[in-house]
Amino acid sequence: MLLSPSIKWFALQQQRRRRRNRLNTGNSILPNVPADCVLRLSAGDLGASEGDTVPWWPDSSGNGSDAWQDAEANQPTFYVVDFAGKTFPILQFDADDDGMATPVVITGAFSIFTLWRPNNLSQTAIISSGSLDWSMGTNGGGMLCYFTDWSAGGTVNTNDFFLFEARIIPGEQPTAIYLNGTQAALVHDGGSSAPQQVTLGTSGLNGYPADCDCAEILIYDRFLSDEEAAGVRAYFQQQYNYLKQ
Repeated sequence: MLLSPSIKWFALQQQRRRRRNRLNTGNSILPNVPADCVLRLSAGDLGASEGDTVPWWPDSSGNGSDAWQDAEANQPTFYVVDFAGKTFPILQFDADDDGMATPVVITGAFSIFTLWRPNNLSQTAIISSGSLDWSMGTNGGGMLCYFTDWSAGGTVNTNDFFLFEARIIPGEQPTAIYLNGTQAALVHDGGSSAPQQVTLGTSGLNGYPADCDCAEILIYDRFLSDEEAAGVRAYFQQQYNYLKQ
């Protein structure tokens, strides 16, 4: 029996509400992680099956800012991977048109952490902006941060997962860009910008594909201190062993 579009929509909303209520515990349960993030997307919260396309990614920050993609052809795919002694879920964004939007808008200071494995070393964007030429991804074999008018580099590959970190107060210093806890760039002239609406992959204005496996994204609308950032890194290391220790 085929469900009508209205019935399917209603069922999907019920499922979203049930799952959001289950996840709406805030980040205080995470070790070492400041609890005031504005967005937390973890593939471990999806409850999908291997090979499923994912129309929405629940926000477990407690803010209800789920990421979504209505077009089935543009939805990322759920997989479970083995890496460095850990087994964990990921969302795989393709090299063509997969992307998701979020309702999160950041206009000032921010801190973004994403645990991802690039599948392509050309120009990609796992984190992007819905309205600005602004991205975090790869560019010709290196990590790319393009915040309106400048970029930052760090060597990446297609075998390993990396913790990609950007902590910015637009137009001010310090500008902290890290890859696996190592500072990849320090821009002395400012000129950086906040992302405005946060999107993933080809949902961004520049339209770059994400072409990656993404396990988790954590975003704050403030500049985290070095001590706080170290705590976030410790959580990601415990969860994913990205340093392969």
